[in-house]
Amino acid sequence: MAISNKEMIRIMPAIMDIAKEEGVEYAFSMPGGGELAMDVQSRLSGMPTITVRHEQAIGYALDGWGRLARRPALGLCGPGTGLTNFTSGVVQCLASGAPAVGIVCEAGTEEDDLGGRQGYSRSEDQFRSISKWARRVPNPNTMLFQVKRAFRECVMPQAGPCIVSYTNSLTNVTELPKKRAYTNFTPGWKPKEWQYQANPAEVQELIKWLLEAERPVMVVGHVAHQDDCQDELREFVHLLGIPCNPRRVARGMISELDPLNFQKARGQVIAQADRCLVFGIRVGTFLEGFGAPPYYPEKMRYVQVHNTPEMSCLKLNTDLEVIGHLKMVLKQMIEAAKDMGVTGPPEKWSQWRQFVAETAKAKRAKLAARTESQIGKTPVHPDIFSRYCCEVLNDKYNNDYIAIIDGFTASTYFTNWNIAVNTGTVLDAAETIGIGHGPGMALGAGLYT
Repeated sequence: MAISNKEMIRIMPAIMDIAKEEGVEYAFSMPGGGELAMDVQSRLSGMPTITVRHEQAIGYALDGWGRLARRPALGLCGPGTGLTNFTSGVVQCLASGAPAVGIVCEAGTEEDDLGGRQGYSRSEDQFRSISKWARRVPNPNTMLFQVKRAFRECVMPQAGPCIVSYTNSLTNVTELPKKRAYTNFTPGWKPKEWQYQANPAEVQELIKWLLEAERPVMVVGHVAHQDDCQDELREFVHLLGIPCNPRRVARGMISELDPLNFQKARGQVIAQADRCLVFGIRVGTFLEGFGAPPYYPEKMRYVQVHNTPEMSCLKLNTDLEVIGHLKMVLKQMIEAAKDMGVTGPPEKWSQWRQFVAETAKAKRAKLAARTESQIGKTPVHPDIFSRYCCEVLNDKYNNDYIAIIDGFTASTYFTNWNIAVNTGTVLDAAETIGIGHGPGMALGAGLYT
């Protein structure tokens, strides 16, 4: 239906209509300056809007929510140092693959090049390298178009944050002709889940390659969590009896009480493996040793399975690369294995599975002995503190809790003791390796649960 030139529309309410259409459940905000226009409209629209004390927490809340919910929340942020404070959480969203949308109010174009006030910080400059994209919108005619783009593209592989900013000048524009407000955009587009299968021939080749191994392992990352495939991964791992090491937010995708999970003995197991299935994990990063030994040995042969070629590590000695939505690909892998006659774990891997289980058990025993030797000593060793924390959490919550690891010592010692039995129960600083993210992430994670 054609839009009349006489119909008028209010931009701020229309932005919230788009957010609701996209299934947004929460907004996070630090009210101030021109951002107040969006903050007030968010509340008037009925959107639950959580006020934080510092803009940094907005980004971390978006990360906590986005990782667990696998869909974006909305961050509303003001100009100047508000904009720069917001960046820490945004870069963590990018590093963790958390979908998020930030709408930022910045100083008006009349302050450009005047060398002061709040005009120094510009969203496109601040966020260009730490988001999927950032767009400053000085023309109100294209604001709705850019907001819709942000919601659609933040969930596309690789998921991450998209930033749209408007200037203070836009807050003075209360209404626009509807035809102008919908420049480049027709309302009514519904949220899209980007699911697609891999090439079936490549999936068959993958299973054949895996069955030829003598000592195979599987390393799983955050995209497996993002693509919501815990059930399928567990079915596949137990069908083949392949040792598996879920990493980062995917920890627990195979329970760490399962003997096939070698989380606690990663180095020793990897050193003895001959083939490795890399599944939805960004290997070329600091926390994965940039794909170098000891965790990614040069002698190892690899297959990489990702939801986008951008994830593939070009450094690894890779025999095959398979691309598709990981939930869909796992279903294909299970079917292909069954078509090849696999009904249970291959007998030829039985000694390998025993080695993995015994090695992990020995590693836990060594850790326990080291920790026991510290009992009664002062100052309290981080191993003792971490063990006691995890024992309390286990007794009270039966390992059904979300741990937000905030701090370098916690990353080193708490990780040794906490046990993940499901995916999405361990949140950390991702590849940004920072500290101070805990309170903001707790807001997002708490609202999700």
